[in-house]
Amino acid sequence: HFGKDNSLVTAVVVTESLQADNDNINEELFLQASVNTETPYIQEQVIYTLKLFRKVNISQAALTEPVLNDAVIVRLGEGKNYNTKYNDENYVVVEREYAIFPQKSGAMTITPVTLTAGIVIANQARYNSFFSQQSTRNKRVVSNSIVLNVQAKPANNASPIWLPAEQVYIEEKWSVDPQEVILGEPVTRTISLFVKGVTVSALPELQKQKLPKQIKSYPDQPIL
Repeated sequence: HFGKDNSLVTAVVVTESLQADNDNINEELFLQASVNTETPYIQEQVIYTLKLFRKVNISQAALTEPVLNDAVIVRLGEGKNYNTKYNDENYVVVEREYAIFPQKSGAMTITPVTLTAGIVIANQARYNSFFSQQSTRNKRVVSNSIVLNVQAKPANNASPIWLPAEQVYIEEKWSVDPQEVILGEPVTRTISLFVKGVTVSALPELQKQKLPKQIKSYPDQPIL
């Protein structure tokens, strides 16, 4: 609580540990998708994490991208690789993250991601192996789909600006000390709006200020 205001109730859904997932026991290659929230607000950032688990060598791999209609999807970084233990088996994991911004409310399904790759066949004797190509067998794996229950803007939101961000702050800088301005000399005032967890298109315009008549102002075009 803060004064007369209070935050909304948050429900936490506890699921079984990944170690208890028997669908992928002893699988040589599989995909796993997850999100940081399944109940975002409209235009709120959802972090979609895709993991490829493998304990075999693969070649000529082709991985599709996540698809969600009526949403903006942005890939975050180049991904990362690491080793992990899953269901008491050692795996190499390739992890990618995406930021998804749903643009309408209601139930929305992120379609499964598909990997098509050749699994290298090990310990196979080949004549003149220096010139021979690697022997592989094709395999296609599909990730789980995820349903987002996107919430509309709260009914009590009276502001015309909707900014479902993680963090918002404004920074002001002057080219000289504003307490020591000299008559007739130009001064540059820079105002920066920093918002975490939204797209550029969601940023509101900064309101124009009413300045005293003795001050002439020439605002530049904003840099986004």
